[in-house]
Order: sequence, then C-alpha cells, then structure tokens
Amino acid sequence: MSRERLVSITISVPKSYRDQLRKIIAQSNLDNLDKATSISELGRKIFGQYLEKLGYETKPELSGIKTKN
Repeated sequence: MSRERLVSITISVPKSYRDQLRKIIAQSNLDNLDKATSISELGRKIFGQYLEKLGYETKPELSGIKTKN
C-alpha cells in the first residue's frame, strides 16, 4: 500500500493544550523506547479520529498511537 504524501499545516492552540500534548508524547516515548513518537504523529492521529467521528474516511496509517480515552 502506498502512503499518501504528508503536507505541513500550522495550527495555534492554547499553551495548556500544547503542554498536555507534550506529556502524551513523553509518555508514549517512555512506553515504547524502540519508536519515538512526534507531536506531528499525534496531531495526525487526533485529526484522523475527529474526521472518523464526523463520518469521513481516514487512512489506516493514522492508527497506532496510544491515547487516553
């Protein structure tokens, strides 16, 4: 399966959101020392989950990052 080309976007979030995202990334990296997770990967996961919730089709490669429900 070919992977869709990734494009860059810029968003602004409150500092408290950024801090929470950093904590999620740090915990994910501690839980899986073999693969570093980036905030970009987490952002793609969040966007993907939101689009699925709205009924849009998303890419399977957006899964795989552990998030707290």
